[in-house]
Amino acid sequence: MKQTIANYVLNLIDEHQVIGLGGGSTVAQIATTLSKNQSKHLKVVALSDATRQVCQEVGLALTDFSEVDVIDWTFDGCDLVDEQFHALKTKGGIQTQEKLLAQVSHHYVLLATQDKYQANLYATLPICCELLADALPVLRQLERTHQVKGVLRKQGQAFEKTPHGNYLVDISWHQTDSVEMIAQILDQTIGIVSHSLFMREVTDILLADSRQGSVSRLTRNK
Repeated sequence: MKQTIANYVLNLIDEHQVIGLGGGSTVAQIATTLSKNQSKHLKVVALSDATRQVCQEVGLALTDFSEVDVIDWTFDGCDLVDEQFHALKTKGGIQTQEKLLAQVSHHYVLLATQDKYQANLYATLPICCELLADALPVLRQLERTHQVKGVLRKQGQAFEKTPHGNYLVDISWHQTDSVEMIAQILDQTIGIVSHSLFMREVTDILLADSRQGSVSRLTRNK
């Protein structure tokens, strides 16, 4: 299905457009497909280290993010997405970079299979937050106030740091709380740089049906 999605993406893109790539294995397949079809003369931007490495391995040239003003299409993976185009991305921990791409994209497109598509999104997975390095007291206050648990990510014996020098913390929230309320709380918490709930960014979903071997495009109403 990953190649089917990649072929669908290739047909969406016009010549000389600027393309953003997020993270995940399907995005890696898109990078490989674009590298084999370079007649469209695209500019490609990627802020994920893993995706940049894939692009380098397959010979897909990258443009620096600072050199673009607008991105035509950004394609990204997700863990869960619902019918309201709310999404949860928890594993990668690169939501700050992904939201930067989304901010300047005409189309921010999530790639999902049927098992990831829900009627309504709930916090069934931890929400990843990028936390300022000196904001640990804020995290503890958040835990006390909302009765939640945050776990700082580690690399070996040390705490994992983002490219900006900040912590990544996975917060397990109450599944009965609405994602709209959770996102609002996290947005208003000073010291949290970003979180992995995507409430407004998603414009399109490419939904893959493995049983039928098909891909359908869902577009958010303006």
